[in-house]
Amino acid sequence: MRSLFPLVKSLLRKWMQDRDTAESESFGNRLDSALENFGTSVLTRRECEVLHMTMRGHSIKSMAERLDASVDTIKTHRKHIYTKLDITSQSELFYLFISALRHHAESDSDPLISLESGS
Repeated sequence: MRSLFPLVKSLLRKWMQDRDTAESESFGNRLDSALENFGTSVLTRRECEVLHMTMRGHSIKSMAERLDASVDTIKTHRKHIYTKLDITSQSELFYLFISALRHHAESDSDPLISLESGS
């Protein structure tokens, strides 16, 4: 039995590492999917682009450059996003996303839908 212990210990370690890696990748994939789908049920395609870039930390100027739009256009999109989501700040936006994630099932739907339905 003592001679098998190192082998069993090694196998268990490898299994735990593989499981932790798979869970981490699964969580990352679910998070990416939730972010990509966040807001799609209530926002236009362009508003979603602005929303996703905001969630990824882009400044208004950076978004304007990447989306080939003016700073004023990006500000208008953000204003519409905040109105449609009934929020007033970027902090509230992040809180809304986190709240929606807490209720979101593992699917390719907008996390806001599960929040609205009160799941």
